[in-house]
Amino acid sequence: MVSPDIFLIGAAKAGTTTIAEWMTMNPDIALSKIKESNYFSKEIDPANFSKAFNSISSPIPAKYWKGEELEFIHQGFLRDSQLYARLFEHSIKGQKLADCSTSYFWSKKAPDLIKKNSPNAKVLLILRNPVDRAWSHYRMARKYGLTQESFLKELEKDF
Repeated sequence: MVSPDIFLIGAAKAGTTTIAEWMTMNPDIALSKIKESNYFSKEIDPANFSKAFNSISSPIPAKYWKGEELEFIHQGFLRDSQLYARLFEHSIKGQKLADCSTSYFWSKKAPDLIKKNSPNAKVLLILRNPVDRAWSHYRMARKYGLTQESFLKELEKDF
């Protein structure tokens, strides 16, 4: 089993993608080939997500795993430990392994599983002003056609 040294966790729209990109520029860090593998969020099942969300977040195709070297992709929901290990095959001896999955922020199981698997890992938690974060999330939802409602209407629905 792979034991990452670094976990970057944060609220959606809090900047984890930017920080993950910075990590890829550091020769001492090997970032997972799937930025958000969500491996330790065992109770989160994409089958329970809305049809709208699943329409913009397709499952990882089987052919992805057939390549010799995996391409970098943004998101997936892995459950298989061997596939998870493949996400770090590109690492070089001495590099720190980094897993950046926003779902760990709200998963009930991820904290204990991460601690059990990687007890000495460093965990970076990224937060953002809640109003700015909500507005950014709303703008993304509008961009992808997930809502046509006003910002205030969407906030009401969330409550």
